[in-house]
Amino acid sequence: WTKQIVPYQWSELHSVSFVTPETGFAVGLGLLIRTTDGGKNWKEFTIDYNGYITKVYFVNAKTGFITGLFGNLFRTSDGGDTWTKIPLDTNVHLYDIYFVNENVGYCGGDPHVFKTTDSGKTWKSLESSATGYFQIYFASENYGFTIGRGHYTGGDWGTYTTMLTETNDGGKTWTNHDNLEFGSPICFPATNTGYAFRSEEHTSELQS
Repeated sequence: WTKQIVPYQWSELHSVSFVTPETGFAVGLGLLIRTTDGGKNWKEFTIDYNGYITKVYFVNAKTGFITGLFGNLFRTSDGGDTWTKIPLDTNVHLYDIYFVNENVGYCGGDPHVFKTTDSGKTWKSLESSATGYFQIYFASENYGFTIGRGHYTGGDWGTYTTMLTETNDGGKTWTNHDNLEFGSPICFPATNTGYAFRSEEHTSELQS
């Protein structure tokens, strides 16, 4: 690994997405940057929101999304040259976004999941969906799950459990699985294979 020099290094970067081996984007708190030479140099770009940005995600070389707090969702159809805010009519904090194909995608965080069937031009709230989650993954158009905060264990020193919420019908209904012994997944290299971290008393392990 080689450390990269970026503008305003005091900023927090939360997400990175490469459209091609040369062109990529990184976003976070106070900084949105783009590279066109494989990460050797980064230049700042702006959108109509300067708050907390959680994720940048590209469906293909042209279509991409940026999510943030308070219902801020932006879409590009020209590879990131311009970004348009998508109205959601909500103040939901958007933490993650995932597309099954170029048309069907899901996004959200707390307290709802939203679904699109037109490549992100419009979104519909799935009212019976999970709440308080931070990661979303769909293996197919109908089967997917979210992972996030479960219940509070109680007391002055209690913690929140991890909960997986699963759907088999494209988000119409959801089933909760609480008290899981892992944190948020880090990646899914294949449709049915994922990896997650589990931490306990200053130790960590990788689970699959």
